[in-house]
Amino acid sequence: MSVPNVDIDIYQGEDWTCDVVWTDAYDEGIPVMHPCRMDIKTFGGQTIHTLVTDPDIPEGDVPGIKTSTNIGLIQLHIGTDVTRAINPGQYRYDLFVTTDDGSEYAGAQLVPVIAGKVNLHRRTTTLD
Repeated sequence: MSVPNVDIDIYQGEDWTCDVVWTDAYDEGIPVMHPCRMDIKTFGGQTIHTLVTDPDIPEGDVPGIKTSTNIGLIQLHIGTDVTRAINPGQYRYDLFVTTDDGSEYAGAQLVPVIAGKVNLHRRTTTLD
């Protein structure tokens, strides 16, 4: 499976949020469900940060990954406290999701949706 290369720019100390809408060739949303995972790693393989779906997350907390099954929406979030702690530089990531179109033949499948580089920039402006 060919995975689109999508580079991400994050500024140190920002709340980073991104929406990914995964559609088929007819522009219909592909069903996405728990579990989903995105790892950000150094080029040497050290994990910098991991985003996951969490169906048991307490009300009011912002999940790392939230999905909307019926429209193929995948919302990604990394909070300020995390981006502030990551050293500026270039990293790599990939996003894997679980999909199930209800077919008995294929069943639930774990598939990659996007991958690429994360460019974490040192910020100039501070509001602290």
